[in-house]
Amino acid sequence: MAERGGVVVVRPHEELRDDMVPRLRLELLRAAADEPPMVVCDLRGGVRDAAALAVLPEIAQTLRRWPDCPFVVLVDDPVRARIQADGGSGLTVVTDLAQAPAPRRLPATDRASIRLQPTLHAPGVARRWLTAVLQGWGRLDEVAVAALVLDELVTNAVVHAGTEVDIGVTRRPDRLEVTVGDRSRDPLVRRTPAEGDERGHGLVLVDALCSRWGVLPRHPEGKLVWAVLDR
Repeated sequence: MAERGGVVVVRPHEELRDDMVPRLRLELLRAAADEPPMVVCDLRGGVRDAAALAVLPEIAQTLRRWPDCPFVVLVDDPVRARIQADGGSGLTVVTDLAQAPAPRRLPATDRASIRLQPTLHAPGVARRWLTAVLQGWGRLDEVAVAALVLDELVTNAVVHAGTEVDIGVTRRPDRLEVTVGDRSRDPLVRRTPAEGDERGHGLVLVDALCSRWGVLPRHPEGKLVWAVLDR
């Protein structure tokens, strides 16, 4: 994986084979978790197994949900013809990055982040920090819901991951994007609480309050939980 002006390029070390797909998928999703202006999958080294290309539409669909950055597949002409013959599945396929769409770069003033230790005070600190950020952006009308979602995600990270927590918020004209990252190898587990159970409602609440949310793996390890709140 390499970075060019913020654009992340993921390139297999040899011709793409079926057995390389899980690793390629992991690296592409890890790249997206950092919210780059563009993610590029460079397959100019060749594709040995055509069936391996089936992972690319899945990645494209995932990145359209979040972080909604351009996903570009860089190939030589024979592979591009093969992808186009299969319908393309909404992929952006180019033989030169000059043909790719412009990276989507957000002003630094549209993003804010903080790192917290995994203490019992972390959720409260996160709520107060988010309130201050949204106040500075003139979006206090979104504090109540956004702070509730952030509280649940930070609490979940503190209780179940127990690592440092990286929190981010991004403003867009039509929505807010909240992220909570940890360094735990344990996957996020969503459970349905039993009747009368006072615990286990966090992700159910997030699901109800957000237009969409999900999880991406982080580099070198850990996960990033993201949530989108429409205005």
